[in-house]
Amino acid sequence: PRLDYTDSSCPALLLEPQRSNLLFDSEYFDGWNTIGSVSIDYNDIVSPEGKTNAHKITAIGGGTQRIYDVVVASSGSVTWSIYVKAGTHSQLRLLMSGTIDIYFDLSDQSVNEINGTGYIEDVGNNWYRIVATGTTAGGTLVPQLRLDYAAVGEYQYWYGSQIEEGSYATSYIPTY
Repeated sequence: PRLDYTDSSCPALLLEPQRSNLLFDSEYFDGWNTIGSVSIDYNDIVSPEGKTNAHKITAIGGGTQRIYDVVVASSGSVTWSIYVKAGTHSQLRLLMSGTIDIYFDLSDQSVNEINGTGYIEDVGNNWYRIVATGTTAGGTLVPQLRLDYAAVGEYQYWYGSQIEEGSYATSYIPTY
């Protein structure tokens, strides 16, 4: 543990390293781009935070449905995490510019690592935090959340995406 004097002259115990969430709109995904036919129903159900601020992501077309953003990272390890709850579709793929390519299946908590390492953490009430770590040369990265193999009308719930520089996930850092 370290002492953090950032907010006052009275130190606070710092149990995690100070990090930043590189994603803008990590809460609402409204600044993200889509490929394929995806609909987002904002603030649809209660998130792991205990507020009605998780979003329903529905495939409204065939094929792969993607939501993506752009971030800039330094060279080294980068870790991506997001809270997911299966609705009618249990699979999600995290793909990021040659750094991360991992399939997650919430139905059996299996992880298929193509590039990078990943795991699924049960956070209660059928919510899972999926985490993926990879190594980047730095620069611009394009993280994609993909509903691979989703049929028309299938959906899942997402909350709180986070990309941070480092080799493991820290507590969620919202960027409203």
